Amino acid sequence: MINDVIDIKQKNVKDIIKCIRFNDELTKKDIAQRTGLSFSTVSNICNALKAKGIVDEIKDISNYSVGRTPHFVRLNYDRFFVLCLDLQLEGFLKMALMDLRYNIIFKHEEHALKFSGASEIVRYSYMKFKHYSEKLGIDRENIIGIGVAISGIFDTVKETVVSCAVPIFENQPLKQMISDIYGMPAYVDNESNLSVIAVSAQEGFENKNLVYIYIGEGTGLGVMVDGNLLRGHRGYGAEIGHIPIGRLNKPCYSCGSYRCVETDLSIKGFLYKYDGENGLYDVSTSWNRFVSNVLKGERKALEVVEENGFILGELVSILVNMFDPNIVYVGGVITPIFDKLLPFIQTEVRKRLVVRGSELPSIKCDYESDYSMSKGSCEIIIEKWNPI
Repeated sequence: MINDVIDIKQKNVKDIIKCIRFNDELTKKDIAQRTGLSFSTVSNICNALKAKGIVDEIKDISNYSVGRTPHFVRLNYDRFFVLCLDLQLEGFLKMALMDLRYNIIFKHEEHALKFSGASEIVRYSYMKFKHYSEKLGIDRENIIGIGVAISGIFDTVKETVVSCAVPIFENQPLKQMISDIYGMPAYVDNESNLSVIAVSAQEGFENKNLVYIYIGEGTGLGVMVDGNLLRGHRGYGAEIGHIPIGRLNKPCYSCGSYRCVETDLSIKGFLYKYDGENGLYDVSTSWNRFVSNVLKGERKALEVVEENGFILGELVSILVNMFDPNIVYVGGVITPIFDKLLPFIQTEVRKRLVVRGSELPSIKCDYESDYSMSKGSCEIIIEKWNPI
């Protein structure tokens, strides 16, 4: 019974924070009406949050009526932060500190890094974080957690990373490792899950059936069904990287099988088709050159786009027939060439819409997919935050 009471209180706290998070002009009465909570419950929780410096009450100076001046309850969104770590590309380190309204406080990005193990890159990231936080005077107690994006699956039973496109993270207890080194709560998930959480929040209640394909080191998928993230028993839900629709006569880096879709639909898959093994020596430089040549209309580059566009279309058609989404999002490294891929995607999807008939779903590019990952991390950490 005690646990039930605690859970109810925590839910009420989260509902109130969610209500005022992006709105500075709500009174306690407004909050009670919007959340369905009693005025006394709202008042008690707001007072407790105010005592901890999480909210403030501000007089409504525009109100000139006689009697008590109403006060707006304002979340101190700019005093609390989420650290977002992007570890989903091999040799890359990206991090951003965001406040509770997605404003970026600092951002750091490096590539062509060499690390021998997971703990080494985590400690290196902590050194960078410490540098920025000390320089900006960020109080670590005001950082409510760390969201981590990986190109793989976080097994929620074993609490290790599996099927990861970055080998140094495979079978590593990354969540515990980051929590221990940073001394903060951490959450680890694949990049597509975090991204679909973010785009779902921006789409609103009318679009709660979404799929998000993220192409980077591998091919990831996030699925939102009736507003709920599909996870599965151990976090393996919506794993698509090993669907056998690829074209390359090349073994999958993680399972050793042939024709896994992410062997083709990955940054290295595009580059291997374009430039063979030569394209894999310096992936960042090779990718920028490939994208530039696609945009210039180079024949060989466009041939790779055409083949992978049709493969991506096959994948989208499978997902549309399985999940019947309102919108299909595509993000990751391919966003600069999405417009070149789209006609081939649509052609393939149109042929295979057995259930939906001729109605194509909306297929959108998430041109700010890195930002979406960070916003998704922010949403997850706020959801897990218990401030009182």
